[in-house]
Amino acid sequence: DIDHLSTIWDDMWPSWAGNSPLVIKNEPIPLKHFRTVYIHTQRWKMLKQQWSKWNFLMAEYQSLGPSNFWAKWSKNGIPEKPSQILDSLKAERRARDQRDATAAKEEYVTDFGGTFAYRKGGKTFTMKTERVIAGKFRKLK
Repeated sequence: DIDHLSTIWDDMWPSWAGNSPLVIKNEPIPLKHFRTVYIHTQRWKMLKQQWSKWNFLMAEYQSLGPSNFWAKWSKNGIPEKPSQILDSLKAERRARDQRDATAAKEEYVTDFGGTFAYRKGGKTFTMKTERVIAGKFRKLK
């Protein structure tokens, strides 16, 4: 339930209910911080995939706000399932990355290899994936 998730996800969000499955020294820890808490533990390997899905959903939920989120992600007044929303969000992200990577290649045609490069092991490589190129392009803007 996405609306319930919003009550335990972020203590800076208006719907924060003040409780969480993780409590440290009597303080409820919002779910958005689970990565920080668990990153170097075996438990993170179990939590990572689900947490990443929640993180993706909550980014959309918080950027739109609850009413706009449900206006976008409902059909005939019936909310879409989280898995359907995630699939659509991934498709939107892929399309945005493809569009921005193409724009980067067009805009930086003369210095693409210099602008979209990274170093690894003392060697310089040109970025190849659309997602990485698009991310760098958006940072440059």
